[in-house]
Amino acid sequence: MQDFGDVEQLKALFAKFASHVRLKVRYDDSDLGQGIHSFIQDFCQLSDKLLWEAEEARGIPGIEIFREDGSPVGIVYHAVPGGHEFQSFLLALYNTAGPGQEQEVAGEFLRQNGNEALPRILLDGKKVLNGRFPTNDEIAQWLEVPNLPKLLEKK
Repeated sequence: MQDFGDVEQLKALFAKFASHVRLKVRYDDSDLGQGIHSFIQDFCQLSDKLLWEAEEARGIPGIEIFREDGSPVGIVYHAVPGGHEFQSFLLALYNTAGPGQEQEVAGEFLRQNGNEALPRILLDGKKVLNGRFPTNDEIAQWLEVPNLPKLLEKK
């Protein structure tokens, strides 16, 4: 079993999911492929909101994120999420399971502000940050998971 740190904090985060998230794991016999497969098997045991399936990789092993209806989000991780990757992985899952952002809203934002305003971070459909990546403390505050920075330090 993987060490995810404070599992109760993660379970509190998953309890906020409005829908299920589907994860498709593409793996092979490489260390990366086996690591990704093992990570997802353990990680998805933390919540019934996390659904996963596995298939043999036809290229680089990875974890692809899908909405509950099976439509792709457009995010694939080609690593075992750890450290900052774990942070972005959790945010990607949270955004997938929540209200998300409409495509035309994103397009209008880019037309008005240009690429230099990226990344744009939304939470429950509301802008919380533009132009830089959030700190672990900011993410912890937004997701109401106070021990998240300590959890991420362990990765």
